[in-house]
Amino acid sequence: MAETLGALGTVDVCLLDRWRSPELELEWPDWVGDAEWCRVEQLPPGVPGAHGERRSPIRDFVPLDARRAARTRFFSRRYDLTWCSEPRGFEPIADLVSGPVVLDLHNVISASVGHKGRLLRRRPWLASTWKEAINDPAYRPGIERRWRTWEEAVVRRCDRVVVCSDLDRERMGGAATVIPNCYRRPSTPAGHSRSSRNPLRIGFVGFLDYQPNFDAVRWFADMILPRIRRLEPDAEMRVIGQGGAGLADVGRQPGMQLLGFVADLQPHLEELSVIVAPIRFGGGTRFKILEAFAHELPVVSTTIGAEGIGARDGVHLLIRDDPAAFARAVVDVYRDQALSERLVRGATRLYETSSTWEHGVAAVQQVVADLIPAVDAS
Repeated sequence: MAETLGALGTVDVCLLDRWRSPELELEWPDWVGDAEWCRVEQLPPGVPGAHGERRSPIRDFVPLDARRAARTRFFSRRYDLTWCSEPRGFEPIADLVSGPVVLDLHNVISASVGHKGRLLRRRPWLASTWKEAINDPAYRPGIERRWRTWEEAVVRRCDRVVVCSDLDRERMGGAATVIPNCYRRPSTPAGHSRSSRNPLRIGFVGFLDYQPNFDAVRWFADMILPRIRRLEPDAEMRVIGQGGAGLADVGRQPGMQLLGFVADLQPHLEELSVIVAPIRFGGGTRFKILEAFAHELPVVSTTIGAEGIGARDGVHLLIRDDPAAFARAVVDVYRDQALSERLVRGATRLYETSSTWEHGVAAVQQVVADLIPAVDAS
């Protein structure tokens, strides 16, 4: 997103966070003008949120000293466009930004919280496990209505709200613009190195300090991988992504490998037989699936994991929600070369139709052109 905006002009970057991110120590590309941290803090329970709303689902705010610094450094300027990422990147500075303002909702959080609440109604014991590992109050169960109210209001407060799928646009009552999640076309798809003669190697890629990913890995390790290993004793699950301290015990289970952050993903993808997305709650669309499609690797996902990308069971990937059925699908994709190749062909066509980098760039450029008529969307 930022790179596409940078191709249109200079971009100042204001990072709202509770600590100074190491990203600020990196060398920024030429299109970045100014980049700085803006400190936020969290309101205690019961204290009114942003704009005095006691029931606001967002508890982050900019304290007075950081507010003065941010106003001096950024918000005393008049920008042609202000692009805010996620609710926490907008709400704490909503009264400081100058229009036109775009709010980018990678996740429609009311939907994610709704999925989570329905899962907890069937399995209430999960709540303590999630909270112990990753305690994120924005995603706590029971505030789905509060988030929906906030999302309805934010459409009126911003010049444009963008989401990543038609499904999320429907969740926003149609009052949003779709900018699809995209993935750069690899020069050599990792799937070209895949061989049915290799042992079954299952991959999951994602940040593990995000609750839906954390839950997905735990569920796969506890309920799905043991079933797979009864059919394929040498099968391994390789989890790639930073964070996830609460998964230390999972990493000790037979067949589980937690690789953490890797600087170069390509060689790890080349060793995989199948990518899985055992997501049980969450919003937006899954980069991990688009990444697999671009790299021509077969995918097995849950229904929620495959939401929003237009993928169909048996055509582009396999969709299974029951642990035993999920395990069987992974083994089928591994053993049945014809099935695997058919899914990869379908997934590649879907990726080329809707999820290449060019699709995302064109959508961002069109939003900018709509709000700044002097900009040519072509």
